[in-house]
Amino acid sequence: MECVLSKEQAPAFQWYAAEFLADEKVMAMTAEEIGCYALLLSICWREMAITSDPKQLQIICRGVVVSDLVLSCFDYPAQTGRLMHPRLEVVRVKQAEWRAKSARGGRNSAHKR
Repeated sequence: MECVLSKEQAPAFQWYAAEFLADEKVMAMTAEEIGCYALLLSICWREMAITSDPKQLQIICRGVVVSDLVLSCFDYPAQTGRLMHPRLEVVRVKQAEWRAKSARGGRNSAHKR
């Protein structure tokens, strides 16, 4: 999946608790792994991707070694060398489409006045 870079990056994404808790990988995680996963999701949203370097991930996760289970939730596109989260990229595209649609609607409304 291709990352959508935007100067108008949304500061937040919706967190669907039921979807998160029902995910098989999340259900298999320890509390520590869930904490790492949530932290990495947040950083991935803000930065568009996260490092794939295990030592840097450990630093980011406050000294916790990031498990293979947590890492399996991310994709590793060869062209970037960084980890991306597929679901976040879907949300990123939807938000960009919504912003573009809203902008068009605003311009159309302004022209009618």
